[in-house]
Amino acid sequence: MTTAGISKAFELRAADPSGATARTCLDRYYAELARVFEGGFDPAEAAYAGTGKEKPPKVYCVLAWAQAEAVGCGFLQWQEGDEAVEIKRMWVADEMRGRGLARMILAHLEAKAREFGFSALRLDTNRVLKTAQALYLRSGYSEIPRYSGNPYAHHWFGKRL
Repeated sequence: MTTAGISKAFELRAADPSGATARTCLDRYYAELARVFEGGFDPAEAAYAGTGKEKPPKVYCVLAWAQAEAVGCGFLQWQEGDEAVEIKRMWVADEMRGRGLARMILAHLEAKAREFGFSALRLDTNRVLKTAQALYLRSGYSEIPRYSGNPYAHHWFGKRL
């Protein structure tokens, strides 16, 4: 499918990160992680892991829509004064995988990071998420030293914009 075909099949829209639709996407994502991670997954343990700051971060949320259904999401998270913005909770519904939607969400988050004035991105991921790791490497990310206390992370990636 061409990039134009991908953009016609899906629509990306900014959303309230605490809204009902974002919550539904996150619940589906967390349920998937609980199934595939060794030992399960507790979202509370990974919420703001590694920020070293008590104040909740600023958050930007984008939802991917196929017709009237939210089928993917991605978040940017940062604190005032951060040099890099962090990509969090990128997810695509099983039935939508393999169509380029994850690439589309990632490109959108990168563009938003630039728009917000950041020149670098970072993210962490679990060792079992091989497809995600491959996407990040293909998209110009490279492995960087550990920067977070996320107990579920085994790989850390960064990219200069």
